Amino acid sequence: VVDVPDIGLTPVADDSVIVPAWQILGGVSWPLGQSLDLTVEYRLFGAIGPEFAGAGGTKVEADYTDSTLSLGLRMAF
Repeated sequence: VVDVPDIGLTPVADDSVIVPAWQILGGVSWPLGQSLDLTVEYRLFGAIGPEFAGAGGTKVEADYTDSTLSLGLRMAF
């Protein structure tokens, strides 16, 4: 939080809402050696019906989803 003196500006949006969310995760790995694996992981994340208050009191509601594909190396020691 930043304490800024009031300079007469009007906020253009308010996004402080709490909504249900979900995610699906999955992944596979392949051994590359005795203690090294190659990994591929997928994540699908979503939020259901977030609502944003815009300028002039208008409200915008839109579902939100995000996909992530990760490639990595895992070392066991």
